[in-house]
Formats: sequence, C-alpha cells, structure tokens
Amino acid sequence: AVEQALFQKYNNLANDLLNGRLATQEAVDQALFHLKINAEPFYQVVMIQFPLLQDPLTEQVPVVSRIFQNIREQFKSSGYRYAYLQINNRITLICNIRSTHTGLLASSWIKELLRTLLEPFRLSDTPCQVMLSGISDSSHIHDLNHQVLDTQIIMNLFGQEQYVASYENLGFYKLFLDHRNLKAIPGLISPRNMRLKKEALELWE
Repeated sequence: AVEQALFQKYNNLANDLLNGRLATQEAVDQALFHLKINAEPFYQVVMIQFPLLQDPLTEQVPVVSRIFQNIREQFKSSGYRYAYLQINNRITLICNIRSTHTGLLASSWIKELLRTLLEPFRLSDTPCQVMLSGISDSSHIHDLNHQVLDTQIIMNLFGQEQYVASYENLGFYKLFLDHRNLKAIPGLISPRNMRLKKEALELWE
C-alpha cells in the first residue's frame, strides 16, 4: 500500500509537469528536484504507446507493464536521467539532458531497443507508437508534451499504426496543428534556414 501510494504521488507530480499544472517556475523547480531530474539544463519528452492494448482488463496489460519497466531500466543503464508517467498502455518519459546537441534520444536507438524488448514477449507484431519532442528548458516541459501529442495526431492522420516519429521532422505538417496561430509560423522553418536568413538574407529570399 505504501509503495502504491508513492507510485501514485510520483505519477501525479510527473502528470502536473507534463500538463502545465504548476503555476510558478519555483513549483516546477521543486517538482524537478523531487523527481531527481534537475541536474542538467534541458529536457526532451518521449511517449511510447501500444494503441491496441487500451483495455485495462486485457491479459496483456501485465506484460506491457513489464516491458515499460524494462524500457525504464534500459534508459537508466544508458545514462539517461528521467521521470515518467505511466498510464495503462502508455508511458511518457521526461528526459533530462545536457545540451541541445548531446544526449538526444535517437530514433534508431529506440527502434532497436523496442525490437529487443518485444521479441521475448512475442509482441513484435503488436503496433507500437513512439513520439519524440524537441528540446527545451524546464519552463516549457508542458510544451514538449504537447509536441509528442501533436506528433501522434499527425502520424495517425496518415493511418500509421506503428512508427517512431519526431516533432522536429514534421516539417510543414505542423501547419495542420498551428493554422490559427501566426506566431507559430517561425517554428515551421528549420534552424538551418533561420541561420541562413540571419547571415545571408539575399540568399534566403
């Protein structure tokens, strides 16, 4: 009972972070401290979901929980600091990383990790969806969560059941998400193009 209560408290704290329910930066910092993910300045969010295993009564739910536990152990053994929110067929990890250039989660690494972990459970053919956010500081963790959810929306629009997709690679498809917000348009331009615009405007035009 004590262990379950601690797990629920942990889950609630991660949930508050991901959904922007902490009113001040001080509250965010305290949550990061309690979750032990405040050593590095940047964050990336990854969501892993098994869409066909939504029924909490399905016999595969205990198996999915074991897979999520194995995923967490692999992340930890690979040097990632993270907190997580686990609900039924979905786990969301808040990864604390050193910089915007190092420590990033690679799609290829996650694909291989899932392949290795799913085979022993005979779930290799079960659709698995993985969404990766961009990188930001602690004040925008809830935005990173929106990014993984938006990535899932776009991928599902194309009828994809199994994928590893990054928000940063959605390109112009972000227009479908931000069409009512003109301020979001700069986010549709790649950093390389933005640098070209700043350094050589005539070439960019």
